[in-house]
Amino acid sequence: MTMQSPIFNQYSESDWRDWIWQQNHALKNVTQLRELAPWLESGLEKTSQNFQFQITPYYLSLLNLNEMNDPLAKITFPTLAELDWKSDEFSDPIGDRVHGEQRQHQPTPAIVHRYPDRCLLFLTPLCSSYCRYCFRRELVAKPENTFSKNVLEKSVQYIADTTSLREVILSGGDPLLMSDEKLGGFLSRLAEIPHLRTLRIHTRFPVFNPFRITPSLLQVFSEIKLPLTMMVHVMHPREVTDEFKIAMRRLQKAGVLLLNQSVLIKDCNDKAEILKELSYKLVECGIVPQYLHILDRARGTSHFRVSVERAQQILREIRGQLPGYMIPQLTLDIPGGHGKIPLEAPYFQEHQGAYNITSPLSQSARLTYQDSGVGARPKEAPNLDLRDESLAR
Repeated sequence: MTMQSPIFNQYSESDWRDWIWQQNHALKNVTQLRELAPWLESGLEKTSQNFQFQITPYYLSLLNLNEMNDPLAKITFPTLAELDWKSDEFSDPIGDRVHGEQRQHQPTPAIVHRYPDRCLLFLTPLCSSYCRYCFRRELVAKPENTFSKNVLEKSVQYIADTTSLREVILSGGDPLLMSDEKLGGFLSRLAEIPHLRTLRIHTRFPVFNPFRITPSLLQVFSEIKLPLTMMVHVMHPREVTDEFKIAMRRLQKAGVLLLNQSVLIKDCNDKAEILKELSYKLVECGIVPQYLHILDRARGTSHFRVSVERAQQILREIRGQLPGYMIPQLTLDIPGGHGKIPLEAPYFQEHQGAYNITSPLSQSARLTYQDSGVGARPKEAPNLDLRDESLAR
């Protein structure tokens, strides 16, 4: 069977369903993109030089290229607004790379260890496609950020030596961009560490390229000796396609627990009806809609931002209209590396036009958070300025 698309003259159905073909034919050229969407702004080459643009043919087929306000285009197409960096935006908005006398979150370059019982292990800086709102947008898509074999070996050894750890989260970039052999090798080695109880993969790969969930990858997952969780990142109901549903059912059959986290994005999914439909579609796939995140303050993302007040209003609108297990927890990752909190009492309380925050990592850390953009500042840690970029270097 021969098929056609806006990009290629012809290709076979077997090509289209080959995840490697999808990656090899991902659109990276802004000039070529403008031929498909002539409404795009001029000068976007500068944006793509700062923040990589890439989109798979599969995901491109989900977009309405005639509509400049298409919600899926909004989160995948570059814009000039990404070059408008605000004073309250950071290269490291959640404190992955924070360091100081009191806190050290990176024992090795490939690990972030913020919470006592779990850590992130970065396997690759590359992704299937690149989200315009990504909080790691200044690290991803850069091959020079690839870790050496020596760094990764030291990272696995750190995990083996740190007996307080119970879970390792494979992140990036996107771990599913690795080959089955390499990914399976890391999973198998981690599963042999006695004090670990579970492993988790954070990925948006099945959204951009669901054909990645192959029989050989499923075989790798089914052979892991520890429980495996996959946190997918579905943002909009239109991303839940038939191909995506098939991929999720296959993962379930392989014994993978499926969770979802979304980011609340202005003019994409910031309406109660959209989030309700997303929750139903996720549950139909066997995915628990666990988190809805307030946008992190990454540089060049202010045009995506939804206020805390508006986010709380949306959650109030859907509460009572959905079963409890379909309502995601609204959360904020506190700038400066203080951890993720639910936007509810007693962690998060409005007071005189600002919000008082109690960090889950330290009950003695009291901070304030301004929706207007000054960021979070500590009240009881005078030596720590969360707006100081030196903390993120």
